Amino acid sequence: MHNEQILENCTRAKQYYHVAWEYLEAYNAVAESKPDELELTSAKLFLLCHALETTMKGWLILREGISKEKLRKKYSHDLAKLAFSAGQHYPVLLQNAKHLDRLNDSYWGGGTRDYEYPEGHDQIEFIAPNELVLLVRACVQDLIQSIVQEQQSA
Repeated sequence: MHNEQILENCTRAKQYYHVAWEYLEAYNAVAESKPDELELTSAKLFLLCHALETTMKGWLILREGISKEKLRKKYSHDLAKLAFSAGQHYPVLLQNAKHLDRLNDSYWGGGTRDYEYPEGHDQIEFIAPNELVLLVRACVQDLIQSIVQEQQSA
């Protein structure tokens, strides 16, 4: 890959990192005001999952230079598909594929997004919130570190 392409990928991936970081910070604000670790409310779930989704898209942009159109068409909001592809570059995602696949049913659910409404709360497949938070934080942090390393090597 040419230096220009690497730098362009870094710039685009950094934009996704910033969005992911904002969602993660929003999660932190909600979690501080409602710190029940056993509960993963629909708002908390959305914030964490969207931070993770955006971060995984950032990994694909950084490593593959994937286009915005291909991200939308091939992956949409599907955490399981994103984890499989982004996991080729960030293996921690593959190690957590089972959890992310279960979570995907609640987050994306084939497009129904049932978790957003009170009727859908019984549809949410819960995973331990602290495990999900650790995974998302690590994925976001490691993405920005990789972006910086790529920029320095270009």
